[in-house]
Amino acid sequence: MAAEEFNNPEKTVVNIQGLPSFYWMHFNDGIPYRELKRFTLSNIARGNLLQQAEKMKRRGMTEISTIKAVGHVIGRTDWDEACTKEINPKVQYHFCNESLRDSFYSGNWEYQNCEKEDCDSAYSNWQGIAI
Repeated sequence: MAAEEFNNPEKTVVNIQGLPSFYWMHFNDGIPYRELKRFTLSNIARGNLLQQAEKMKRRGMTEISTIKAVGHVIGRTDWDEACTKEINPKVQYHFCNESLRDSFYSGNWEYQNCEKEDCDSAYSNWQGIAI
């Protein structure tokens, strides 16, 4: 890993986007086991949900070692900060609210006026599984 090779945490920063080290263990929560081990055409290249959770776990382990090796982390939320500080209490957290497309900032939204829908998951690997 580059951060370990550089070996200068005070001059090393990583920008986080998602924290698989914190949510891999909940990746398959609530999904019946028969669905977890099932292969479909849409997941044949990625693996079934059990295999995808294992891949996420490995990414999470890499993330932990990276955050431990750096002195600075850039993120967007209080939750990101709390998680990175749990991994590395000495890390300095830098808030950076990344810009979104203009359409995210236009219009108004009111809960009582919106059309209600059920959502099984926001994670794309669960797409097509109804719980």
